[in-house]
Amino acid sequence: MLKLLSKHIYDVEPPAFGLDISDFVLKIALLKPQGENFTLASFIETPIPEGVVQGGEIKKPDELLKIFRESVKNIKGEKINTKFVSATIPERKSFLRIIQLPKMSGTEIENAIKFEMEANIPLPLSDSYYDWQALGESSVKIDHQDILVAVAPKSIIDPYNELIKNAGFLPKVLELESIASSRALIPDLKTEKPTLIINLGATQISFIIFSNEAPRFSTSINTPFRNHLTYYISEHMKISMEEAENVKRLAGLDKTKYEGEIFKALEPILKSLVTQIRDFADYYSSHAQHEHASKAKIAKIILCGGDANLTGIAPHLSEILKIPVELGNPWVNILPSPLKESPLMPYEKSLAFTSCLGIAIRGITK
Repeated sequence: MLKLLSKHIYDVEPPAFGLDISDFVLKIALLKPQGENFTLASFIETPIPEGVVQGGEIKKPDELLKIFRESVKNIKGEKINTKFVSATIPERKSFLRIIQLPKMSGTEIENAIKFEMEANIPLPLSDSYYDWQALGESSVKIDHQDILVAVAPKSIIDPYNELIKNAGFLPKVLELESIASSRALIPDLKTEKPTLIINLGATQISFIIFSNEAPRFSTSINTPFRNHLTYYISEHMKISMEEAENVKRLAGLDKTKYEGEIFKALEPILKSLVTQIRDFADYYSSHAQHEHASKAKIAKIILCGGDANLTGIAPHLSEILKIPVELGNPWVNILPSPLKESPLMPYEKSLAFTSCLGIAIRGITK
C-alpha cells in the first residue's frame, strides 16, 4: 500500500511499532509474528491535552514529544525494542484519489501523474509529499488504468517526521488513516464488491470506500463537539458527561431503557449520519461506472471507532439503509479466525484502535 516517505528506503524491511495520533489521544500498538499469524505484544493509549494537536496539526511539539516518550516508557506488555515507527497521518488535510491514465509503463506513469495531480488535487506539489500505486484491473474491461494517489502537505508530514526522530526513532512508514483502517478491517485486503468503512470517532467521522484491492475514495467530517454522542445525551437528559457516558454504554439505542430517552437524544444525529452515508454512496456510485459493469452500489458497511460500540447502531442503520451493516473486526488480518480480541485488548477497545492496529500490521509486513 501507499507509503508517503519510505518507498524502497530499506533493502530488508525492519519491524516497527504502530503510532496513531489524534487530537486528544496517542495510541501505540506493537505486533509480533505467531505461527502463520500475528499477536499483540504491547499497546498503550495516552490522553493528549486540548490544544497540543488541532485538526491533525501538531501545535505544541515539545508537549507531544514528552507524551510520546512517556507512552513508550509505560507501554503495557512487552517493551519496545525496535527503533522504527509506522505512523498514521491525519486524513483531514490529505487527499486520496483515483486518477485515470492511459495504459503505460511505470516510468511513463511517474511522468504523467504530476500533470494529472495538478488538475485533480488542490495542493501545490512543491509543498506536498505524494505516492501512487497502479491498481489491478477490475472484472470490467477498461481502456485505461486506475492509479491510486495519496497526497499530503509537507506542513503536516514534516512535524510528524520530526516528532518520531526527536523521540529517538526512525520513520518506516507514514500512511493515511484510511489506508491503515482498510488494512485492519478488510480480509486479505480484497473485496468483490464495494464496501463502505465508517470510523465513528470522538472528534470526526470518516468514510472510506474500499473496492477490489484498494480504498477508492475517502472523506471525513468534524463532529460538532468532542464525544458528541455523550454530549447530546448529557444535554437532552440534563445530566453530567460522566453520567451520560454511563447510560450510553448501558442502554445504547435500546428504546426500552431509560424510557427511550437515549434514543430520542441521538435520533437527530443518526438521521444526519444516514443522510451523509446516502450522499457519499451516491457520489461514489456516479463516479465509479468505469470500475463496475453496472452502477456501483455499496454492498456492505463496516463500522469502527469508539462510537461503533453504541449498542444497536449496526442493526438500526441496516434497517434504514437496507444495506448489511456490521461491526468491524480489527483483528481479521492479525489473529487466526474466528478470534476477535487479544488477551491484552478486548474487542470493544480494539474498535477504537482500528487505525493503530492497521498501521501496526504495516509495521511488520512489506
